[in-house]
Amino acid sequence: FFAAAARRGDGRAATLLARTYDPLFFPASGVSGTRPDPVQAGRWYAEAERLGDAGAAQRLRALQADPAQRN
Repeated sequence: FFAAAARRGDGRAATLLARTYDPLFFPASGVSGTRPDPVQAGRWYAEAERLGDAGAAQRLRALQADPAQRN
């Protein structure tokens, strides 16, 4: 659902999709059965920012600043 909405230009949906991949969001979310993917999270946060979601830039910066996400 979020992916389809994001592809149609919904910035909030792109942010919500990014959170499903975001390793910084996982501990607080209680998500299980999947692994975080910081590359995908960053991709979708960048897209959400481009689409105008106000919170996406902050989440993207937090993800990029996290030393655990550096290669």
